[in-house]
Amino acid sequence: MARTENDSKIELVVKRRRWSDHDAEVVLSAWQETGGSLSGFARKHGVDPWRLMRWRRRLGKRAAIRFHRVRVVRPRADESSRGEGGLELVLRGGRRVVMQRGFDAALLEEVVRAVESWTC
Repeated sequence: MARTENDSKIELVVKRRRWSDHDAEVVLSAWQETGGSLSGFARKHGVDPWRLMRWRRRLGKRAAIRFHRVRVVRPRADESSRGEGGLELVLRGGRRVVMQRGFDAALLEEVVRAVESWTC
């Protein structure tokens, strides 16, 4: 796989013992552009994932808006007759998260981040 200019910048930053706010923004932006998990990005670039999480909190970069492909499907007959409603989220690798109506969005965000960081 070809190295990009961005990879070179990241490599220089992660070697530094101390990061400036700008350094952290470069690395965090690069991670968010990949659309991959934080742990996968950290592993690829040889940086401690906790360091990235601390910088994300410090800079207030909770979650940049990322759009995901969505497919709207009709509810199954057994669901529509019961009027359950809710949401089924299919993540990378086919993992599914099913929420009932009235789910906690903050908890869903934590669950998705955790599941997406799994390597298996």
